[in-house]
Amino acid sequence: NAKGVAYEAGDVRFVDQNGDGKIDANDRAIVGKKRPRWSGGWQNTFSYKNFELSFFIYARWKFTVEHGAEDLSGNYAMRKIDYWIKDVNEDATYYSPGAQDPYSASMNYQDGSYIKMRNISLGYTFPKSITGKLGMNNLKIYVQAMNPFTIYKKCKWLDTDLVNYDNGTTTFGSNTTIRSWVIGLNIGF
Repeated sequence: NAKGVAYEAGDVRFVDQNGDGKIDANDRAIVGKKRPRWSGGWQNTFSYKNFELSFFIYARWKFTVEHGAEDLSGNYAMRKIDYWIKDVNEDATYYSPGAQDPYSASMNYQDGSYIKMRNISLGYTFPKSITGKLGMNNLKIYVQAMNPFTIYKKCKWLDTDLVNYDNGTTTFGSNTTIRSWVIGLNIGF
């Protein structure tokens, strides 16, 4: 470029923060925060006649995950990646595979924001006319799903709900969320 920095097509591009014409430690910049700027949840229950629907939605917003770029080594088990290919995909998110770019680690910073359905439950309470004949005070059948789906997330391949930040240490869970289903009965005599 005009400042003498030699880029090749498909390389990671950087901003010369201090304008001295070279990329070095003086060009570092804060790109995010590990702790979410906002966390919140919404729990509600809707009832109609003998049916009951309840849910819990949880969200974390505006935090950076220091984990996430690919090295584009071409291993068979890698996830699908939008990477640069000359004349085919030149507006890609990731740099060219096989590039020996010393700055590729900078791609490791991802926005961890998400909104997730943590719990949803649907139940039916049988009327007293039925439970009385069965010698019960109450009978409810229900189905419940834990972590059934994510409503929104920025980091497409990592479940950032599993990222934990504690006293300066970040730990990662898994790239998959454990989902579970429960079918149950509540019986009262």
